[in-house]
Amino acid sequence: MIGAVGIANVNTGETEILTTTETDPVGYGFGLTIRNDSLYYGDGFGIHYMDRENFQNSEMVIPLDIFEEGAIDDMVTLQLSCDSTITYGFRWVPFEERYFMDIIDFENQQRIDIGCELPFRIRSAASPLELTPPACTLVVDPDLDDSTAPLLSYAADTACAPGALPVVDGDAGIESELGYVDSIRVLLEGTLDGAAESLSFLGQDSIQVSGGGSALLLSAPLRPSIQAWEQALQALRYSNTAMPLQAGERQVRFIAYAANNVSDTAHARLPLFSSTPSAGEDASVTACPGAAPFQLLDSLAGSPAPGGQWQPGSGSFDPATDAPGTYLYIQSSAGCPSDTAVATVEIADAPAFSLGADTILCPGGSLLLQAPAGLQNYSWSDGSSGASLLAQGPGSFWLQAANSAGCAAADTIELAFSDLSGVSLQPSPALCRGGSSGSILAAPQGGLPPYSYHWTGGIAGNPLSGMPAGTYSLTVTDAAGCTQAATAEITEPAEPVLSQESLQLCSGDTFTWQGVAYTADTLLTTLYTTAEGCDSAYQLQLVFTSAILIEEEATACEGEPYSWQGQLLSQDTTACITYASSSGCDSTHCLTLAVLPAPDAGLPDSLLLCGGSTAVLQAGPAAGYTWLDGSQGSSIEVGSPGLYSVTLTGDNGCVGNGSTEVLLVPPLSAAFSLLPPGCTGEENGEITVAGLEGGSPPYQYELSGSAPQSSPVFAGLPAGSYELGISGSNGCRLDTVLVLPGPVPVTADAGPARSIVPGEAAPLLGSTNLLVPIVQWSPPEGLSCTDCLTPQASPAQTQLYQLQVTDSLGCTASDEVLVTVEERQGFAMPNAFSPNGDGRNDALGPVFAMQELRVRRFMVFNRWGAMLHERENLPIGDPGLPWDGTFKGQAAPVEVYAYYIEVEWPDGRVQQDQGEVSLLR
Repeated sequence: MIGAVGIANVNTGETEILTTTETDPVGYGFGLTIRNDSLYYGDGFGIHYMDRENFQNSEMVIPLDIFEEGAIDDMVTLQLSCDSTITYGFRWVPFEERYFMDIIDFENQQRIDIGCELPFRIRSAASPLELTPPACTLVVDPDLDDSTAPLLSYAADTACAPGALPVVDGDAGIESELGYVDSIRVLLEGTLDGAAESLSFLGQDSIQVSGGGSALLLSAPLRPSIQAWEQALQALRYSNTAMPLQAGERQVRFIAYAANNVSDTAHARLPLFSSTPSAGEDASVTACPGAAPFQLLDSLAGSPAPGGQWQPGSGSFDPATDAPGTYLYIQSSAGCPSDTAVATVEIADAPAFSLGADTILCPGGSLLLQAPAGLQNYSWSDGSSGASLLAQGPGSFWLQAANSAGCAAADTIELAFSDLSGVSLQPSPALCRGGSSGSILAAPQGGLPPYSYHWTGGIAGNPLSGMPAGTYSLTVTDAAGCTQAATAEITEPAEPVLSQESLQLCSGDTFTWQGVAYTADTLLTTLYTTAEGCDSAYQLQLVFTSAILIEEEATACEGEPYSWQGQLLSQDTTACITYASSSGCDSTHCLTLAVLPAPDAGLPDSLLLCGGSTAVLQAGPAAGYTWLDGSQGSSIEVGSPGLYSVTLTGDNGCVGNGSTEVLLVPPLSAAFSLLPPGCTGEENGEITVAGLEGGSPPYQYELSGSAPQSSPVFAGLPAGSYELGISGSNGCRLDTVLVLPGPVPVTADAGPARSIVPGEAAPLLGSTNLLVPIVQWSPPEGLSCTDCLTPQASPAQTQLYQLQVTDSLGCTASDEVLVTVEERQGFAMPNAFSPNGDGRNDALGPVFAMQELRVRRFMVFNRWGAMLHERENLPIGDPGLPWDGTFKGQAAPVEVYAYYIEVEWPDGRVQQDQGEVSLLR
């Protein structure tokens, strides 16, 4: 509503009026919310930004149409996270009495409809989350780099007589996810000197301080920067005026606040002494080369206090980089004398020893490793600590030992083993009995070359050759000194070499040997010397035989000639042959041959195959099949041209062969002629097959399931999709889908419906896709022309007209349009009025009205959505119905206003009207 704008303190109840209705009218405010420290309100015309310094500078940021979208009753803003905010708006559509919840997008200045309709109207909404932001990171760290103490802590240097001590390190910092801090509370704890101890603040212009003594509160209503707060921490001081002061540690706590967020407590430790802390007693320390760095403070005797200064260095000694010598430790405190202690550092010599050179051992060998004398703290690679270690396998073995100064050293030895496992001997015998032509070849198994060979009798080398029969021993040694032994025997013939032959003679023949005639079976023997000098024997066996008859039976497969004694036999037969032996004996050899039938492949010589199709070749019965491609079945599927052969094996083992030459017939191909129907819906289209190639005639044609025909022409067809099949005499077939297009349809549009009042005319807006149409309107009554596309229509009563258009082929299309003859309007509303008292247009109301009408409701709104005038249930001519341009006795300003009116006719019909009107002066 229009009224005052002010600020109310919900904690104290105090209010402050910022504007009044008389001085700064803002308008209807249906809801307030804050986004990014800016105030926004909604009304019937949209959402506005409110300038709290000068309300006249307020401006609309998201406009709304009160008739279409309604008015914003209220808004509520929620913090989703530390840096994420969302605003919901509750919208009322007055003329529909419907209620919605939307998202208000201030960043893009738009209302987002989320499809949420409410069952009731929400005039005001609030949430604790709107006033309570979510938890955000807030940290106070008095020593960011933890150079004095870990985590959120700070440890000050010791002091004897402190003046004003800082309570944070020089790099103290603050982290605030919100980007600001409201206040910091500082508390002094662990005091031992009462009121003599206090906290103070050296001052920052933007930071205020309250409290004193052991508790301070730093605050800043204008929200200075985080850097200003960090400088404020540097300005805090601790003081102690007690003489003498009580030694001990004091603590300072820091707690920061931002919005509803509270930081974890940070601490500062302030160690105070009444005298200088002890530097400890002088001490000496011996370090080993390569030892880990250590703290010199740990080597001092007594009880040295930490926090002192070392000269030279920082108190950490690294034997690898720092020089031995004297290091001075100094303890000093403000107002106290210094105390010193000396740490003397020596670097001891490291022990040096060797386990020996890397060694290779023979199988089953071992090596005793001895620790060097004069050392201690032995540690072997197997974990033992004795003075020796027996190594019995390959690998790395190491020893670590220390000298009397405690410095340690280590050495490693590598042990390997030779794999010489034996030696094989291959003897060759002497050729003659008592000769010296024997030899032995040695082959070591494993080991490391080169090898040395030592035979019986001191002979060296490999192989051992030129030796008589006997037993010989060998010892072989590899490069690692490992040995293996073996024994082999060289043999010789037990008797002289014997050569034997046999001679077959016929009965009655005589054989003469060394002057003696022989006629019966006899073994003849003689002795002689070979070229190698060996004694040898020759034996000849004489065999006298009678005439021989040999009978033989054989089988052969059909088509495979049987070869016998130089003859090729191919049918059942018995054949004999007589021949003489070397001694002239006659012998007879007879053969009985049976020819077995071969399996028949039964394949055709050739096969015509249509391109793209397949066929099956079936072979005749057989026990086994082998096709040219290696397949083993009785049949094979073929799909490409070529020679296909098969080998058949019968139950009798005979083999048959067959082959078929597959010839490829070109596939069917064709061209098509398509004649579409003349007009849409007609069945006079035609499909003709032309240019048919491939396959073999005669051809058969079928179309979409029709009976096959020999004619390639299909007539009397409507437009559509057809399946065409063509078959040749050899089984080749062509299937395709053809689309017979329809003609471009003739379109007719009679145009939109028209409404007129009696005596008026309206143009009929006919249209078509034809360039030169034949036009016919019907009925002709009330039309200015019947053969033009856009005649003027002025029927006496409501009339339905039909438009028909025809093209040059006689194809037609039609459409209808309704021309409604309505009664005259019962009233009208002006778009402006001037309530200036001149007697003309001084009020806003219906004009040109039929007096029998009655106004059910009449309302007027300003641009803020405020209702300024309302009347109900009055005759349309009632003088109290119009609005005179005033509100509560005051003249309304010159601007645009909105109205809404409902009028009831005598027959009960209700007519509604709404719009805008300008008020002029």
